[in-house]
Amino acid sequence: MTSVMPIQVPVMKPLTPRRFKKIKIGLMRSPLFMELSAVMMLGKTSISVAVAVAVARTNGRDEEYSFVFIEGFNDKEVGFVIIHENLHKAARHMTTYKALHKKNAGLTNAACDYWINLKIRDADPDEIMVAMPRRNGEFFGLLDERFRGMTVLQIFLILEQEQDEECEGDGDGEGE
Repeated sequence: MTSVMPIQVPVMKPLTPRRFKKIKIGLMRSPLFMELSAVMMLGKTSISVAVAVAVARTNGRDEEYSFVFIEGFNDKEVGFVIIHENLHKAARHMTTYKALHKKNAGLTNAACDYWINLKIRDADPDEIMVAMPRRNGEFFGLLDERFRGMTVLQIFLILEQEQDEECEGDGDGEGE
């Protein structure tokens, strides 16, 4: 007689919102990220089980984290994601780069992410409070040292130029 294992449906663990809150409060108390405390208290923070996609996002005021996304990270990695979303808010990326967003939303978000991730790594290079998320030992997120010291606009223009160069190379060689 064979036994059949029931399919396990991922359920939000009761500890997750508590764990998330503990991490966020710890960041607000830390000397490294204390200056972001007011921004972290702004708006509503939600952990969603309804969002099946691994996502963390902000509209410039509120933050939303999918359970699927944060449950896969350790506390320092969750802390990195929290700081990341709050730096979007602090830098007012949703309003400052609205025109760039209309031009190319994907590149604008990538440019902002490159800028933010370098700022976080510079603030905590030894990963004492936060650590850039990793999957299979590789960084999970956008990080590129060549953008060090650049503005979001400068990063956007480089990414746009690289995208244009890729598109130019996609032709079949015939054209006028």
